[in-house]
Amino acid sequence: MLCAPGGVNYENWSGHSNLQLRLDNVIGAIANNMMKTISIINQPINNRGDQAAHKSFVKLLSDNGFDVNVLFIGNKENYYPFCKGISGAKYQYFAKRVRGIGTILKQLSRYPALFKLSRFLPGYKDFMQHIRESDLVVCAPGGVCMGPYKSWSHLINLDIALSNNGNVAIWGRSIGPFIDKTPSDKLFFEKSKEILRQVGFISLRDLSSQNILSSMGLDYIPTLDTAFANTPEVDLPQELSYLQDEKYIVFVPNELYAWHPIFKKTNHQKMDSLYLDIARKITSLGYKIVMLPQLFNRGTKGDYYYFRNLESQSDLPGIKVISEEFDCDIQQAIIRNAKAVVGARYHSIIFAINNLIPFLCLSYEQKMHYTLRMLHLDSYSVDLKDIVENNKKDVVYAKIESIIEQNEQIRTVLHKQRDVARNILSDAFDEFLKYSSNI
Repeated sequence: MLCAPGGVNYENWSGHSNLQLRLDNVIGAIANNMMKTISIINQPINNRGDQAAHKSFVKLLSDNGFDVNVLFIGNKENYYPFCKGISGAKYQYFAKRVRGIGTILKQLSRYPALFKLSRFLPGYKDFMQHIRESDLVVCAPGGVCMGPYKSWSHLINLDIALSNNGNVAIWGRSIGPFIDKTPSDKLFFEKSKEILRQVGFISLRDLSSQNILSSMGLDYIPTLDTAFANTPEVDLPQELSYLQDEKYIVFVPNELYAWHPIFKKTNHQKMDSLYLDIARKITSLGYKIVMLPQLFNRGTKGDYYYFRNLESQSDLPGIKVISEEFDCDIQQAIIRNAKAVVGARYHSIIFAINNLIPFLCLSYEQKMHYTLRMLHLDSYSVDLKDIVENNKKDVVYAKIESIIEQNEQIRTVLHKQRDVARNILSDAFDEFLKYSSNI
């Protein structure tokens, strides 16, 4: 379903009941795609949610006959924890990235002729060769690198792909909102628009991103997060088997003031205090707390260390911080055994829906709220910035009480809306197959 500017109505979305491809309109596309080589670029590597989306996307591609390569620029040691245990793709690693590459690329981008020279930075020569040898290059599912995160390396990788291979797609991504305050912001926005206009296929995973692309006059395919393509059926490992008998709620805070552009001026103590107050509320309702670190392999900048710091500040005995070593499948198994999820990370909410677990979304970005709007689940979301700045913790408390009291009814709603999510995703992947079959 190709959406021209103006968007799509999700109210009565129809589509597949699952991800089995409809023979009447895609069998030819599958045959044409057999053994085509796809190279995936711009893969986020430090988030268990992105790992789940990647794992599902690779499976979709390999099950449909594609030869899948994932291209990384940097040291293999940095990427191995993300790729470990994932089958269906070959992982290619190139030379170590240049220190300060973001600043270098931003300066080069001021001059279009010089921006092209960035491809001669260490690691890019072999990277370009793999791009040229691919039938199709796909920008991996992920967050708003083309938006408030302002990732110049994200843009240069897409620019290289477009310059060396005419067949480039963006799959299941979020974009924007674009900041427009400084000359650097404006430059990034203009370069992003230039690239988006050249990409042959774009699918976007939330309503906000879709509206932004519509405002540019560009077409897109609506989808939802690729993690919905698979609900893993794995058991808890032995060291976590004690959770089977526990009565707990999964709580996933987010140290947003340390990294997110929108929260840079947020008072650290106010945000931490809110998280601790939420933890106290959960325990007052008779539940233990399990914290799942979604950001991993980042040393002391990862979620695990932040969660341990919150734990040390609390006076609560019922907090368990899970090791960051457990992958996305184990995280979903932990969530599947929980009473509810309270999450300030996007994929903690995707995992909850995927496993039919009632949730409260502490939304810090438009992608979170507008994903839930696509599924008519936005009543289970609050604006985290508003809650922190205006001390509206009572709103959070009431929502938590509600998802516990209405737990079974909410699970029924989630079962229906998970099917809707899978239908939207399945339709989008059919469109991708049709696009790729024509290259």
